[in-house]
Amino acid sequence: MSYDIFISYRREGGDTLAQLIYDRLTDRGYRVFLDIESLRSGKFNEKLLSVIEECKDVVVILPPGGLDRCSNEDDWVYLELSHAIKTGKNILPVMMKGFVWPDKLPENLRELPDFNGIQDSKDYFDAVIDKMTSLLRSRPVMFHKFRKTNKKYDFREQIARRKKTILFVLCCFLAIAAGMGAVCWKKYEKRKQMAENVSIVLSASDKMSAAEYYDAIDILKERMEILAGDSKYSMDIQKDEIDLLIPLECFGGIDIQEYLRAYLSRAVKLYLQEQNSDRILEIQPDDIENLEYQEGSVDGLVLTEYFSSYTAEENPSLAEMDSYHYFELTFTEEFQQTISDIFGNDTDSLILSQDVEENPDNYYYYRLFMGKSGNFYFIDNYQDDALAELILHNYTSEPMPYSFYFDILLPVEWEYPKELKECGVNQCNEEQIKDPCVILQYQPADDLTEGNEKDAFAVFRKRLDTLETPYALGHTVSAEHGITVKVAPDRLNQEMLEWLGVSSNSISVQNKFYPSVTLEKGSFSFEKKEESYLLSASISSYSVDEWKTTVEQVLESENTDFYLGMTDQIVARCTEESVKESVDTGKVYLDQLTVWGMDEITEEYRYLLDFLEELFNGQTMPSRFWMENIRYEGVENSENAFPLVSSVSVEQERLEKEITQICPSAQVRLSEEGYLTVWLGLKKEELTPERLLSLIKQIYEIIDFSHNLWCRNLYIRGDQDNTTGFFLNTDRYETHRMVYEFVFPKDSFLEEYDAEFAGLLKEDPFFTETIIPDESGY
Repeated sequence: MSYDIFISYRREGGDTLAQLIYDRLTDRGYRVFLDIESLRSGKFNEKLLSVIEECKDVVVILPPGGLDRCSNEDDWVYLELSHAIKTGKNILPVMMKGFVWPDKLPENLRELPDFNGIQDSKDYFDAVIDKMTSLLRSRPVMFHKFRKTNKKYDFREQIARRKKTILFVLCCFLAIAAGMGAVCWKKYEKRKQMAENVSIVLSASDKMSAAEYYDAIDILKERMEILAGDSKYSMDIQKDEIDLLIPLECFGGIDIQEYLRAYLSRAVKLYLQEQNSDRILEIQPDDIENLEYQEGSVDGLVLTEYFSSYTAEENPSLAEMDSYHYFELTFTEEFQQTISDIFGNDTDSLILSQDVEENPDNYYYYRLFMGKSGNFYFIDNYQDDALAELILHNYTSEPMPYSFYFDILLPVEWEYPKELKECGVNQCNEEQIKDPCVILQYQPADDLTEGNEKDAFAVFRKRLDTLETPYALGHTVSAEHGITVKVAPDRLNQEMLEWLGVSSNSISVQNKFYPSVTLEKGSFSFEKKEESYLLSASISSYSVDEWKTTVEQVLESENTDFYLGMTDQIVARCTEESVKESVDTGKVYLDQLTVWGMDEITEEYRYLLDFLEELFNGQTMPSRFWMENIRYEGVENSENAFPLVSSVSVEQERLEKEITQICPSAQVRLSEEGYLTVWLGLKKEELTPERLLSLIKQIYEIIDFSHNLWCRNLYIRGDQDNTTGFFLNTDRYETHRMVYEFVFPKDSFLEEYDAEFAGLLKEDPFFTETIIPDESGY
């Protein structure tokens, strides 16, 4: 094969970009040569010079220091570039972030800076390729079809032609048979691959530059080599995403969800931190003199928990163990002095934390314990040796510039309906579910027997069948009794994903501040009213008297709305008239479904009522199944993956619009559980006690706290670092509990702020009449 473009690069720092450029140019039809099989080692391959001679263009990848070794006449890059210049090739230097032209170049390479160069950019990589193609002498390979003129054939020619046709048909038949066999083999291999490998998708941080992305990939490769050992794994590197496929056997006893996230995808920047204090000290790799992973016990080691002390023999978690795994950490003398200057001699409350600045609310940490030798220890009694080696590597090596976003799917053994005695009406093979789709992995809250697991699969099938859309079910291999679902997202929303795994069939009619009343099991029914539907349900016989009392109390109050509630979610609304009529009959009509943001249910959404009926009247799930993992495939924006909105999202949109009008920097988050968090986005200098109190009252009025059933608890924070904390909850009608706390770097400022804030509270009728303190006071 002949080539038009030759890519010259160094393996150290340039291989990833070289591969990406090769892929993009090849996709556009260019004939590109990239030497990857030899890994650019050993004696220079003289055949490369002949390849350069036949090419029109030479693309050279220049990472930082990429030309430093060109003073050596045996250097690969020097030989390639000098020959390209000698033979008059069009050279395109691609300069990565940090590359600087050296002051002095060998005689043969002095023309190199005069060629048109291109600055690499991860964020605008397509533009980089566009500019590169505009500078190339080569052109993409084009294919043309030519019209043939018809010829007249005699009889013998027609016989020969018929024989050829028969032979051609036979060959086609054999090719089709071979193709079908290849497809079946490919399906088998995919099925086997999904059952034996953990799938991980790492997405690059928006903060990463192109050079930082390539650096992070190199660090990720080092970590993967340690974790995988001798096992084979695949790494598919794309523009801003990396797909990893890792054999399950690599993980041993590692908690894949928690520990792999902490040590594989995160930056792993280390800090010493003091509990209950803002004092923090960053640790550089050079500050660590020695770090060892050992098994045994540390003689005389005093283990502390918060501010109490006990010996290893008294520690309940270690008392029954003759030995345990631990890391011994030794800092340099200079860094030990720094620790003493910042934290003093009291080291009982120190922790070794990871990625605090990137993840202030979700950093990873170990408690540190001081030994007699002055060294620090942290206990890790649950990990595989491979992870321990990875921790040692991460803590003593340069960190990633930024963390990756992390998405995981555990191995799955999919069910195939033809192999089952009983299967769902809409259940199909996994490969039949086309994109866009969503893959959900559920884990039971309780231990299940084999019979319980079969019952759980049966319940999932019945609930999914009500959606009237194809789905696939599978066993999550590495999670005991775990269940995996693959389905199109067009008939779901976030709330329904959770409801698929609920165990309790208990559904009740409730008001915000009065007791809920249980409905009669199996009493759900639908009644069509014009173009919409009404739900009717009966109150349980043992709840009728309680129901009458509750209705009378509610009708006398301001909050007259009743709701159908299930698993802490609001399903439908009852009108006041329906509530009054149900006092004697015990039958409630639910005329507005609110959880999907609908005022009425039309025939198009009748399946939603079938879904609700199956949840309430159908077979009970043997255990609550929690959704652990979710993967979107073929979905451009996961936030808009589900066409059906939830009532919570509708309420959040309203609150966000109105709250940002009084505080433009605010961020609003309403959870499915009814927790509303408002980050004001204000620093302590901007958030005076007077302004904080004013914002609290305005937000309270916007929420309509006494009547808002979606918002049960309110958190107000000064900014993302939680410099100011204020909490309200609605455990009482018309009065609410309040807790507030302040965390500022300077204690003197905290005392002054706290005193001023408390004084204003006592003078404000809003707080003295509407808000009551918690048990410890304001």
